[in-house]
Amino acid sequence: MKWLDSPTKGTFKIVVKESDRSHAPSIEQKKLKSDFFMATYPDGYRVKVLEASESGTLEKTILLGMDASSKKVLISFDKTRETDLSNVSAVQYRQLHPELYKENKIILDNRNGLLYEKQDGSYEKTSFFLQNDILTTISLTAPLTHRDFDKDYAYILDSFFWK
Repeated sequence: MKWLDSPTKGTFKIVVKESDRSHAPSIEQKKLKSDFFMATYPDGYRVKVLEASESGTLEKTILLGMDASSKKVLISFDKTRETDLSNVSAVQYRQLHPELYKENKIILDNRNGLLYEKQDGSYEKTSFFLQNDILTTISLTAPLTHRDFDKDYAYILDSFFWK
């Protein structure tokens, strides 16, 4: 038996047959439907829907990541008396802390809103929309920032529309 004392040298050619490509993993498109909205989300989440509560929440949908990232998507619809987003307490907090949150305007399904991106060590993108007396919040959070969560957030927003 001969032991290798040095790395093997040479050229390795890898050939992928077309039939092997058909077995490549793909993102499975999953749908969310409720009384308030429709959207799709990428594979890797499980859905938890919470119905109305006495606190003013009309509906809350939570997507929990099934990997070790602890990512979570929240889509909520809350009854409010506010008529302007700048009066919503969650928006006010983010506006009072520009060192923590970057603010951008966003238009989703022809509705104007505000998008906040967290600037510190954890990941958060949260959008707020106010229509009539309903505040819609769409948020993706995770304790880590090194993963590509922007794709998941964009995937959900790109397919999102109100009913």
